[in-house]
Amino acid sequence: MTTTSTVLQIKEATLALSRTVPCTNITVSMVIQKVNIARSTFYKYFQNMTKVWHAITHDLMCSISTQLDQLYISSMHHFNDIQRQKILTFAELSPLTMANYFSTFFMQNSHVIRCLLIENMDPLFLVHWRNMTNEIFSEILLQNGYAAENVRCIADLLSYGLVDKCFLAIQRGDKQMLFDYYLASNKILHALCDQKKLLEQMTKHVSGI
Repeated sequence: MTTTSTVLQIKEATLALSRTVPCTNITVSMVIQKVNIARSTFYKYFQNMTKVWHAITHDLMCSISTQLDQLYISSMHHFNDIQRQKILTFAELSPLTMANYFSTFFMQNSHVIRCLLIENMDPLFLVHWRNMTNEIFSEILLQNGYAAENVRCIADLLSYGLVDKCFLAIQRGDKQMLFDYYLASNKILHALCDQKKLLEQMTKHVSGI
């Protein structure tokens, strides 16, 4: 059994168990029995169950950014030129397209998110989710000419409000609510960028008179 397949089976077994067993009650013994591996094999890849949940968080964060060609934002303001272009290309999608993608994605992964947040297996997932959303919004605003001091406040308001409302929608199992908030935030982002471009065009026009 290869490293990749073993790690994947451990994570899949953990999630499968979480559908019938409270997450906090899932033990290493239960996982190795389900995967049918030696205890030493488990510990070759993971120190404990907490590390398994952290790996599941990482997978989910990578999946969130599928439309960005697996761009996984784990640090602040460290985009290279290729990543910046991917973010801007993503931003050019219509608000409706983005809302459909994300609302569908999060409802499909709602069980995992409940495990990580509601059952408290990795409360830092919420922080990662906010940071990723914040960084994407910030980069789009910066590339559309907004001053850095303004970007921080705008991106904070949009990302924190959006993620908190999305989490509430997932708790309720309400896909329409999830869609509505993503659509609203995307429309606000597009409107801000369009407004900035319009102001720049007007300024150029006036200066040319």
